[in-house]
Amino acid sequence: MAEFERDLIRERTMTGLVAAKLKGRTGGKPKDLNEDARKQARFSINITYSFHEPTSP
Repeated sequence: MAEFERDLIRERTMTGLVAAKLKGRTGGKPKDLNEDARKQARFSINITYSFHEPTSP
């Protein structure tokens, strides 16, 4: 009985993956940041780690 259920799950999963692929969707984590996200990350890092010269009294 468990093997039959497992086969059903596998079949449904594969059907769903094929349907998603036909729609142009892929699973998993994106491989890299796009250019806008890179700029935002650099900007955030520069704000967080910026050091200013102390002012003299």
